Amino acid sequence: MDRYITQIVGSGQPHSLFYTNDAIKTAFKNYVKTFVTRYVNEPTIFSWELGNEPRCNGCAVSVLTSWAQEMSAYIKSIDSNHMVALGDEGFFNQPSSSSYPYQGGEGVDFTANLAISTFDYGTFHLYPISWGVSTGYDTWGSQWIVDHAAVQKSVNKPVIMEEYGVPTSDRSTVYAAWWSSIESSGLSGDQYWQAATTASGSGYNDGYGIYTTDSIFAALKAHTTTLKART
Repeated sequence: MDRYITQIVGSGQPHSLFYTNDAIKTAFKNYVKTFVTRYVNEPTIFSWELGNEPRCNGCAVSVLTSWAQEMSAYIKSIDSNHMVALGDEGFFNQPSSSSYPYQGGEGVDFTANLAISTFDYGTFHLYPISWGVSTGYDTWGSQWIVDHAAVQKSVNKPVIMEEYGVPTSDRSTVYAAWWSSIESSGLSGDQYWQAATTASGSGYNDGYGIYTTDSIFAALKAHTTTLKART
């Protein structure tokens, strides 16, 4: 996003311009049109997302919500075959909260964004340690899941926890708690980050990876079996 700002407006300009500057939005739409129309009839694509963890630190939440509405509608206008989502972390807009992901400081309002008519489903992530939750993140994360499931119900759209992880020795216990919350809350599903592999040349693992040889892998498969049975 900042590359657009640097090349079109100039270096050192605020990040918010990506969401508000007309020339930048036009350039982004040109890119989107080229890419989306290339794959408009591709059945193996699940959906389009507007970005990876879009934020607008210090902005009014209306800035990102307005951009999301404009861009999702644009994609829908050129591709009616695929779903569209935001790709955000699911931050809430509750300024009185004492918890950073709930405060709205990153310019994200999960509830308002999910209500956009040209979004088919919602996304959120769960990385409590990176967000300053250093202890009790099994319980904290479970509440985070329940809170998003509540919005799923109120807006009546599917919601997926599409990324999550803790790079700690107790993650088997943590994930068990989170998976239980997903199953009991009725959340539409989850996509863990990430599938790790020992294959030659493909051994990338940023600390969150799950190998098929890990003891937690059997529990992960049981969880997915539960979700499949629920559908």
